[in-house]
Amino acid sequence: MSTNVSVSHKGKPYVVQVDLTSTVSSFQAQLEDLTSVPVENQKLLFKGKKALAKGDDTLEVFGLKDGTKVQLLGSTMEEIDGLRAVEDQKNRTEQILRNREGQARVRQTTFTSLSS
Repeated sequence: MSTNVSVSHKGKPYVVQVDLTSTVSSFQAQLEDLTSVPVENQKLLFKGKKALAKGDDTLEVFGLKDGTKVQLLGSTMEEIDGLRAVEDQKNRTEQILRNREGQARVRQTTFTSLSS
């Protein structure tokens, strides 16, 4: 039995046609195709609660019906890679500043010992 489910991800609505006898895993794969959010990063909220269905449960067991609203939470790999790049740049900058600070101390110590 095919039905329409309304899925929202980051404020963008999607209407997804699903077969209620299909599995939650296949639904998540369908959502990955639509939103680029990998299955392992997906959290589904249904009726205001985190969905606890297992991947091999059917959507009917999951409780979906025609017109059900589902909220998809999760980041795309592109977003995660962007965050990692920012974090890597921050770490490199901090390392450079620590190295410069250490060099400044060495120079200052050397200068002090020469003037004694």
